[in-house]
Formats: sequence, structure tokens, C-alpha cells
Amino acid sequence: MAVPDFQSMMRPVLALHADGLPHTAADVRDDVAAVLGVTEDERQVPLPSGRTTRYANRIAWAVTHMAQALLLERPARGVTQITQRGREVLAKHPDRVDMSVLAQFAEYVAFRSRSRPPLTDRDSGSAAEEPTQEASPSEAITQVVDEAHAAVAGDLLARILLRPPQFRERLVLKLLVNMRYGGLEAVTEHLGGPGDQGLDGLIRQDLLGLDVVYVQAKRYAPDP
Repeated sequence: MAVPDFQSMMRPVLALHADGLPHTAADVRDDVAAVLGVTEDERQVPLPSGRTTRYANRIAWAVTHMAQALLLERPARGVTQITQRGREVLAKHPDRVDMSVLAQFAEYVAFRSRSRPPLTDRDSGSAAEEPTQEASPSEAITQVVDEAHAAVAGDLLARILLRPPQFRERLVLKLLVNMRYGGLEAVTEHLGGPGDQGLDGLIRQDLLGLDVVYVQAKRYAPDP
């Protein structure tokens, strides 16, 4: 059989995670291939770029889209695990999970809005592979890069939000300094903790500490 499109891979990938255990990317590729009957020869067919195989690419995009919809989480690099939302989707959609199912979740809609529409093949629905007839090669590359950047940004934000408040507060201070806020001589101090009166850190903009900027790092719930 031909390698299924990435949307057709979503439910098999999600079902593999139903045991609640963490799964490595290699295990996901191997187990889903066995379930779908994808042969070793089919798994080795490369993309035109030659950087990866068509099969691995489609598995990766299936995981990415479901992670952006919070059906899967990434507790470690190259590892995925099902969430409670993923369990609910798995139970509610016994036949197929695809982008239309993911579109019910605000996080996924936000992910899609951060980039142009994904590069798809109208017949197979595969993502990030070849240009469509409507898109020039340069437009196709831009679409792929934009969606990849959006995926990385979403994953990074999700991981940051899982960390304790002190981590986020220190991260904000480091980010401001690396953005050259306060100049090359900026010195930071983390203040977050009990009794901090809402102040999470400060940036001294000069060596004498006479010009000080106080920082608050807040975590807001996403819009419903």
C-alpha cells in the first residue's frame, strides 16, 4: 500500500498512546507502520529534498498537529505521551482523527493562525512535502518554514508554561537582557518569591544601580 497521508495517520498515532506511557519517535514510527501495513521499502522512500523519508515526515506532522491541539504532550525531547484531551478525542472519534477534529480546540486554531495555511497535496492531504499546482516553489518553501516556526513556537511556549513560576521569571529577565534592554551593562536580580509584593525581578541599567527597572512576569490563561 502507499504511505497514508498525515491526517490518516493521526488516529493510529493517538491510539498507540492510549496506554498512557511515553513513546519515543522511533517507537511510534515502527509501531504505526506495523498497524498500517507500511512496508520497509515504503518507509525508505525519500522526500524530494532527500533530508528525510516521506513516511517519517508524515508521522512527524501528525504528531505536531496533535501536540498543538494538546492531544499529545512532549515530556522530553523526542518523546510523546497522551493527554486527557487526547483520551477524550480517541473515545469520541473511533474511526478517524484529522484536522477538522482538531479545529474544535482554540490552541490548534491559534497554531494555525500563526502561519499560512499548510502546504498540502489535494489528493493525499500530505503536509510539508511538494508544492501544490497553485504554489510556486518559493511560495511553498515559505509556507513550510512559517508552519515549522509556528510549531516550534507553540511547543516552546507549552514547555515554558509547564515549568514553575521562578523559571519563567528568570527566563523573562534573561530574555530582556538578551534583547539589549538596559544596554550592554545591564545587571539583573531575581526577586520572585513569597513577599515579593508582585515584583519578580529588576534590571539595573547602569553599573551604579541608579537607574533600575522593575519587572513583573505574569502568566495569563489563553482566551476561551
